[in-house]
This record gives sequence, C-alpha cells and structure tokens, in this order.
Amino acid sequence: MTTLVLAALVMALGAVVWRAVQHELTTAKRHARNVYPH
Repeated sequence: MTTLVLAALVMALGAVVWRAVQHELTTAKRHARNVYPH
C-alpha cells in the first residue's frame, strides 16, 4: 500500500469522524436548548 493511498484513507476516515462529531454536537446543543429554554 502506498503512502498516498494510506493518506487518502486517513483523510476520508477523518472527514467521516469529523462530520459525525459535528452532528452529535449540534444535536446535543439543540437538545440542551429544548431542555433548558432561555
């Protein structure tokens, strides 16, 4: 496996993880707003 392919796989995996984390954060914020309305 070449370094380029490995780097591409790591970047793709990182993007998926980043998107999942962002989704979790926005969901948690929305939930917190619903539970504790300001």
